Amino acid sequence: MTVTGDGIARPQNMDTLLGTPVSHLIATAGGYTKDVERLLIGGPMMGYTAHTDGVPVIKTTNCVLAVSREEMPVPPPAQACIRCAKCTDVCPAELLPQQLYWYARSNNYDAAQDYDLFDCIECGCCAYVCPSHIPLVQYYRHAKAEIWTQEVQKKASDTARNRHEAKQQRLARIKQERAERMARKKRALSSDGGGEDAKKAAIQAALDRVKRKQEQAGTAPKNIDNLTVEQQHLIDAADQRRQQQHPGSKTTD
Repeated sequence: MTVTGDGIARPQNMDTLLGTPVSHLIATAGGYTKDVERLLIGGPMMGYTAHTDGVPVIKTTNCVLAVSREEMPVPPPAQACIRCAKCTDVCPAELLPQQLYWYARSNNYDAAQDYDLFDCIECGCCAYVCPSHIPLVQYYRHAKAEIWTQEVQKKASDTARNRHEAKQQRLARIKQERAERMARKKRALSSDGGGEDAKKAAIQAALDRVKRKQEQAGTAPKNIDNLTVEQQHLIDAADQRRQQQHPGSKTTD
């Protein structure tokens, strides 16, 4: 990248790493001279003023200008557009910078996009020739940033809305399925005769199922293969006592 300008002691081109502070590059180039007025990141037309040299080098940083007042005077305050169309004459993208300026200034971003705002390459030619010294490129950059922000917000809003609608549909489906199950149960009870008798029959059937499961859950005794005669007598006696206390219960085989 290039480090130059009347405010640099030894202007030069240098290879540098991304993330290197601009202050380090300026120190490598001999530092500032007494004539330095302001610091520009980028070229004289596409560059922007940096208020500190602590900013890092990024991919788009191709030039650092430390200019003097004589080399690049501070532009006077912007005045009203006189519609001279000089900006249109020099635009390399064949856009209408004047119209883009009006739409960007009034925050009419939809109209700015209709006039191909994003085709602007931000070369700075329009601002350079503007007799009213309007910072046109700054308006375009601001409009682009606002449009990008709105797009991100719209995408997040659409995502949230889609999630909410999907949740509502899921809850409605669950409610409908629950209602259908209840309706089937009522129809089943009605087909069995209805009334209290059908309810009692359903309850008794459920109790019978629970009882069968409990009976099936019973497990046979373990570790009874190598019992002594005395141990077997003790087990038989315990089974007899259990049978006497609970007639109908199972005994250990």
